[in-house]
Amino acid sequence: MMTLFPALAVQPHDGSSQQRPDNWMIITAGRDTLHVTTAVTEMEQKTGLMWRKNLKENEGMLFLYEEETMMTFWMKNTFIPLDIAFMNGNGIVTEIQTMHHTNTMTPRTTSRAPSSMALEVGSGWFARHGVEAGDTLTILPFSVYDESP
Repeated sequence: MMTLFPALAVQPHDGSSQQRPDNWMIITAGRDTLHVTTAVTEMEQKTGLMWRKNLKENEGMLFLYEEETMMTFWMKNTFIPLDIAFMNGNGIVTEIQTMHHTNTMTPRTTSRAPSSMALEVGSGWFARHGVEAGDTLTILPFSVYDESP
């Protein structure tokens, strides 16, 4: 899966198969937490948060890529205003942009530098939680914090 960010490498070292967790927890430098679903496959990445009518305050979607690349996102059929943070393989936020609903594949939001991850959250979330370019986000499978039996 991801080779750039060790916490995301969920493949066991013994070669056995393990299902990729769908839910992850992101912890900001200010210790705020965000629960996210992942978009890893091409279909998941193309669909993203399309058709969603709402998004809870501490929810989002984390887009994961094998390598750092220039990323482009659109808001077609996305009804929630979103902010997007582009991150490198070390979980460092390289930039944050705001995206608005549209009925077309344009305009598009493009990263200014190659990135290996993108994090979409409700508009204003990063500002409300003090997340800025240069911050490092800790990203862990949600099961690490799941205390249920």
